[in-house]
Amino acid sequence: HGLPGRHGSYEKDLEQIYERAGQTDNVLLLYLRKVAELKKYPPAAFRSCRGIMALEKTFGLERLVAASACATQLRLYGYQEIRRILERGMMQTSCQKTTLTMRSP
Repeated sequence: HGLPGRHGSYEKDLEQIYERAGQTDNVLLLYLRKVAELKKYPPAAFRSCRGIMALEKTFGLERLVAASACATQLRLYGYQEIRRILERGMMQTSCQKTTLTMRSP
């Protein structure tokens, strides 16, 4: 059966995540849509977006939005990328300076 969540449809669950993100900030919403677009496989897109939204509990909404803006600027899309930015404290002001650091292995 492989039900992803309570509703049984990844698309429906993703829409709920988008709705919640849209109520907080458009930067976050656009970032999540890009992550899902690039994942192409609905279960992976759902898990990434759900994980990104869960980072709000640890880091706070303001930092999550700033990290989303930074990641968008650096063209880094995914849960690991956002988490790395949040853990390293790289936000808008230092975003340009860290482009090379983030892209290196």
